[in-house]
Amino acid sequence: MKFHNMKIELPLRDSNQRGFTLLEVLVSLSILAIALSSLMPVFASLSKFNTQMDFKTKAIAAGQERMESIRESDHSTIPTSGSVDTNHVIDGTPLLLTTTYCETSSFCTGDNKHISIDIIHNGNKIHELETVFTNFE
Repeated sequence: MKFHNMKIELPLRDSNQRGFTLLEVLVSLSILAIALSSLMPVFASLSKFNTQMDFKTKAIAAGQERMESIRESDHSTIPTSGSVDTNHVIDGTPLLLTTTYCETSSFCTGDNKHISIDIIHNGNKIHELETVFTNFE
């Protein structure tokens, strides 16, 4: 068996051929990678913001649950002054719910009771809920 010296010629690219060369594809992918990597900090900050808003939403829901439990209680047992602290845990994170009664005395007349709830995490107020309950018979 004899092997002959074979010469393989690759056709040159004609000007009317369509498509991209490997080099053009690699350069395009490199540019795309650089552009996308510059957006990564934006995605990271949006993810952090989303997590914070999720926590705040759950904290507000905890305050609303507290408000509902007061609303469902006997109206005559709702204090006319002072405040009460209750602890609440959301996803392993402790919250302090401070319920204040009749902070604004002009809203506490007759059957009306002014109630505000401060939702506190690590000493920082996250949100405040406020309402005036009226006893309807």
